[in-house]
Amino acid sequence: LLLEDKGHALAMHFRRAPQLSAAVRDAVNAACQQVGSDFAVQAGKCVFELRPAACTKGTSIHAFMQEPPFVNRLPIYIGDDLTDEHAFAIVNKVGGISIKVGDDHGTMARHRLPGVRQVLRWLESIPSPVAVFAR
Repeated sequence: LLLEDKGHALAMHFRRAPQLSAAVRDAVNAACQQVGSDFAVQAGKCVFELRPAACTKGTSIHAFMQEPPFVNRLPIYIGDDLTDEHAFAIVNKVGGISIKVGDDHGTMARHRLPGVRQVLRWLESIPSPVAVFAR
């Protein structure tokens, strides 16, 4: 197991011990009950995270989009985990591009790429801002 201190959150990773999934879930849920309703448990790929209840990747994207230089920009969000779903929803709401990488499970992302290689190819295909403005 790997305990990751994220500053305002803790994540317990169990990728190397998937048989401990239920025990990790139970331990993180118990910790959440002890710290109170200001915190929530977020499940992900081989991880359970204890995070502030009011903060998700979606609330972070929303906050960024209110600040220069992001105001009136097109957000592009690429993710591969359950923890990315909140961000996909916000990016979709503001007309951005949301891309789920990997598996065929349901997602709020409007686009899908099968893996990292395809993400890199897609990113390389985007014209640089310099080339766009030079036309």
